[in-house]
Amino acid sequence: MNKIYQKIIPAAQNLSGGILTQFLGRSLPAKSHSLRGAGGFTLVELLVVVLIIGILAAVAYPQYRMAVYKARFTQLQAAAQPIMRSFERYYMQNGNTPTTLDELDIGKPQTSSLQVIVVGSGTGSIPLDHVRFQMPGKLPGLYYQWYPYVGHQAHWIGKHYCNVESSNETTRELAKKICRAVSGREPDNCGTYGCRYPMD
Repeated sequence: MNKIYQKIIPAAQNLSGGILTQFLGRSLPAKSHSLRGAGGFTLVELLVVVLIIGILAAVAYPQYRMAVYKARFTQLQAAAQPIMRSFERYYMQNGNTPTTLDELDIGKPQTSSLQVIVVGSGTGSIPLDHVRFQMPGKLPGLYYQWYPYVGHQAHWIGKHYCNVESSNETTRELAKKICRAVSGREPDNCGTYGCRYPMD
């Protein structure tokens, strides 16, 4: 009886091992020690990812930067509107254009970012020439130019321009791209240090 039991036990063990092998497969794979088996990435895969990110950044960044500049120019135009209306109200009340920004009914509109420059005396036989609105720190090498509705040659009255003016070539070329983007037009006049892009 004891001999029969000893023969049955090994046979059962062989049978269960055979069934387990058939269920899991013919052989169990050896433990992998590769990076992928450990859940990581190979060096080549990482380099490909970095390369793709670099290409996308090189393509997207210039467009993003131009979108930022266009938004800043729109902000500049919005800031200029109440000042332009104030110039017109002053002329209607006084019959001439203001000589300084302090004469406007909205007060002096100078801020840390917005600068307003009045070109021309605005008195007597010398009319106000134009007004410049600029943000030197945010829009380098350009300004928003407005010719008032009064005291100027007819073909310039009320005209708006994106004006480029810089002695630095790199800054000047960037400003040209910005003005071309915001105006959607080519310049109607260019000089040594800049160009003028119509906004009307």
